[in-house]
Amino acid sequence: MVLIGVLIACALVLLTFPVFLVQWSLYIAQSGSGKIPRGRWWFIPWLGESLHFFYKSPDQFFRERYARFGEIYRTHILGSPTIITSTPEHAKFILATKHKSFKAIYPPSIDRVLNHPSWEGAFHQRIRKIVQSSMLSETIRDSIPKFESLCRWCLEDWNEREFVVTHDETRKFAFHVALSITCSMAPCEESMRLLDSYGILSNGAISMPINFPGTGFHLAIKVRFHFRSEILTDLTSLVKRRKSDTATTYSDILGSLLASKDDQGTKFTDDEIRDILITFLFAGHETTAVFLVWIVKYLTEHPDILEQVRDEQDQIRSAREHPESPLTWSEIKNMPVSLRVVQESLRLANVAPFSPREVVEDVEHDGVLFPKGWKVQVYYRHFHLNPTYFKDPHKFDPSRFLTPPKPGIYTPFGNGIRLCPGSEVVKLEALIFIHLLVTNYNWKIVGGDCGVQYWPTPRPKGGLHLKVWKRSD
Repeated sequence: MVLIGVLIACALVLLTFPVFLVQWSLYIAQSGSGKIPRGRWWFIPWLGESLHFFYKSPDQFFRERYARFGEIYRTHILGSPTIITSTPEHAKFILATKHKSFKAIYPPSIDRVLNHPSWEGAFHQRIRKIVQSSMLSETIRDSIPKFESLCRWCLEDWNEREFVVTHDETRKFAFHVALSITCSMAPCEESMRLLDSYGILSNGAISMPINFPGTGFHLAIKVRFHFRSEILTDLTSLVKRRKSDTATTYSDILGSLLASKDDQGTKFTDDEIRDILITFLFAGHETTAVFLVWIVKYLTEHPDILEQVRDEQDQIRSAREHPESPLTWSEIKNMPVSLRVVQESLRLANVAPFSPREVVEDVEHDGVLFPKGWKVQVYYRHFHLNPTYFKDPHKFDPSRFLTPPKPGIYTPFGNGIRLCPGSEVVKLEALIFIHLLVTNYNWKIVGGDCGVQYWPTPRPKGGLHLKVWKRSD
């Protein structure tokens, strides 16, 4: 036993000594030049401060370091030395001005669970152009009846249940909107199977990447081959069906991918198309679903604002010749109160609070050195909850958007060339959801406030249980 203890101690010394040398060199460099941001020491290779980052509130993690080190500091999370920046100025520099020096990346857990591809340069621009063309206002306005039909399908029996788990239902809505945009797939057995597979993988895709029994990451790794295989099988079948259907013209992302050619006339391979579809379906529904849950929670907690929204939506409905007629684009554009609720919910919920990057070459800016190979996290949540930029930042106050915020401080969809191309679709989904919810139902939260679950995305813990009844009841 003594020998085993000695061997373990020696192993720990051997593992941590190189890290100590690295950190000491950083300390010396900082003392001499002051260019590397200050931060805490880390003594365990790979792990660093990851446990604190994942298993306590991220708000607490960043608040403690911000108070000690200021708006930019270093840490070691997710296996890499990382610089956290919390200023709009640095965000603009990293994501826009000098974006070629900061490569867009995904957390290691997403890479391992989803086998996520990294798209750069002309290949990324080609994909982005296709996706953006499917998200333009003139394109999505034609999809309003389809999106409204999907929302009605998800809401139709809420009043008949003992209680509703809001997140389960908003996932179903957001996922089928993403399927509609991607491949024109309507709700069916195949779509529900895809939704279930994504649900299992998503819970481990954004998590502490420790492959140990009992963790969400371990479960996701364990089942990823089975469920990723199911997803690939379904999408392969979809691509084959679409390629054989030459008589129909499809105005969706899959149709554009199949038709696209690069400058040399080369088309996407089937494997590339499947990877693009997998990525888009993951990115296109998870955060939107959580965002819709927050809207319900905020409206429930602020009955005065809910009443303003309901008055607005009732007026829209009563102005129609037939109250049950589908929403129109002009009605969507005439929802200023509801739109401010959407904007404020995006600011306060911060369902996508980070923008991770990898430094591809040494970069200096404003006296700060970003060393090659390090990771950078642009922390949007700090902008949105900073009293310098937003008065009473933790208060839900949609009226603050009566005056547009200054450029660069309101970034719910990111910034720079990687700005989320689906921002208008997300807002459209939210306005349709709000309209149908408040004009048809009353509700209350059951089970009390269970707190916040921060991973894989910040959400009300438990998914927000509601008791729902018809307004006419």
